[in-house]
Amino acid sequence: MKILILILLMSSSSYSSASDVDILKEACVSLKTPAKRIECLDAIGRVNFTTKKDAIHPLPAPAEKAFPELAHEDWAKLVSVKNDSFSKDIQFSGISKNEGKTFGSPEYSWKANAFLGKTSGLDTYMISFNDLYVAAKWKMWTWASSDRAEDLKILQGHRDVSSCGAGTCLFSEPLGIMVDRKFMIDAANQGIWIKLKSQTGEEFSLKVSSEDASALLSAVAECKLNLC
Repeated sequence: MKILILILLMSSSSYSSASDVDILKEACVSLKTPAKRIECLDAIGRVNFTTKKDAIHPLPAPAEKAFPELAHEDWAKLVSVKNDSFSKDIQFSGISKNEGKTFGSPEYSWKANAFLGKTSGLDTYMISFNDLYVAAKWKMWTWASSDRAEDLKILQGHRDVSSCGAGTCLFSEPLGIMVDRKFMIDAANQGIWIKLKSQTGEEFSLKVSSEDASALLSAVAECKLNLC
């Protein structure tokens, strides 16, 4: 690992060839611990992104595509990657999860997302959540915490109401739960539960699984390596 870090530092001042990057990637993949493997890939990606970002600005805008998660883990899910020339970020969307049904649609749905700055190379993360329900008033989800007693910031999305009748309406309440990179790395190791609470006293718990977190981090690292 120390040799790999030394190679990375030496390569930060010049362009690495495709074969050099492939050799470093193979060394990262050989690491047994998921968190160390992802950190290793990300370190290569940061060097690669930093040394080449001037040559790739602005980035091209290919059609939406998907990166498979690391093949050696044999995960079946995909992370979709969208590079829009009108956006300052490259967007990564994990697999949607859901629980319950309201009129045939998922009542609770959520997925992990990431955003990679095209110029800065910085990655940020968010868990998007939506609640679809029939009630007389809004639930107003306003509080979130991890199973490590860490309060998480919530960004409210555009609420929608439709199909009202007999004193009740069909509500859709989306929000974003902001998490940092350390949260995602910890989730990649063993998964992390998030509990939501509403102003009406309701609670809901969702899990960011090890597979989902690892897939998202791997897709971001792959994007940094290959410049999407």
